[in-house]
Amino acid sequence: MNCTTAYAQWRKDNTGWWYSEGNSWSTGWRLINNNWYFFESNGYMKTGWLLDNGIWYYLHSSGEMASDTVLIDGKYSTFDSSGKWTGYLNTTNNTSSSNTLLSKAEFSSIVCDKMHELVNNHRKSNGIKELNIDKNLDQSAYLKSKHLIDNNYFAHNYSGQSFSDLVYSLSGQKINGENIAQNYLTESSYTRSSAQDLANRLFNSWKESSGHNQNMLRESFSSFGFGFEIASNGYVYATQHFRIN
Repeated sequence: MNCTTAYAQWRKDNTGWWYSEGNSWSTGWRLINNNWYFFESNGYMKTGWLLDNGIWYYLHSSGEMASDTVLIDGKYSTFDSSGKWTGYLNTTNNTSSSNTLLSKAEFSSIVCDKMHELVNNHRKSNGIKELNIDKNLDQSAYLKSKHLIDNNYFAHNYSGQSFSDLVYSLSGQKINGENIAQNYLTESSYTRSSAQDLANRLFNSWKESSGHNQNMLRESFSSFGFGFEIASNGYVYATQHFRIN
C-alpha cells in the first residue's frame, strides 16, 4: 500500500470519483488524509464490499475503508484496524442507531456530509444556487484545519503568508474564500448523533457571524469543501473553502 503524492487531486465525471497522479490515476489501495481508499483498475473509487486477496473489506459511500463496527443492510459487521471483516456482531439490544459507536472515519464522513447539506440548504432557502461539493477542497480544508492544530494558532494567515498562498502550499488548491471555526466535542465517543450535533454547531457559528455567513451565501462562489481535525484536548478546528470556477 503506497501513499499518494502531495499534489494529487480528486476528480469526478459521470461515472464516479478518481484520484489523479500527474498524467495518470491511482489504482489499488491509497492512503489519503489518513483514510484508506481503493481504486479499481480503471481508476474509479470503489464503494461497498471488496474482496481483495481473499479478505473482505467494506468501503463507505464516501470511499473510506471501514475499520470498526458498521451497520450494513440491517446487520452490524465488525472490522479490525486493518479493515479486515471479522464477522457479524451478535446483538439483541434495541440501542438506537443514532447512538451506535462509530470509527473516527465514519464520524468524520457524517460530519462532512451534514455540513455539505446544511450549506447548500442554506443557499437554497435564500434563493442562491447550490455549490458543487469538491473533494479537493474537502482535502484542502482538512489540511488547513490540521495545520492550525500542528502549529498552535487560529488565524487565516500564517507566518507572512496569505490564507490562499498557505492553502496552495499545503494542498496545491487555489481558493477564493475561507471560513475557520473552533468548537469542541460534547461526547467522548463517536456516534451519529454527536456527528450531526457537531456539524450543526459549527454551521450555526458561521451562520450567526455576518462575514462568515456572507461567504456561505456569496453568489460568485461555485465550489465548496469542508474539513476538520480534532486536537488532543478535544477541541475541533474546522475549515470551509470556497472557489470561483
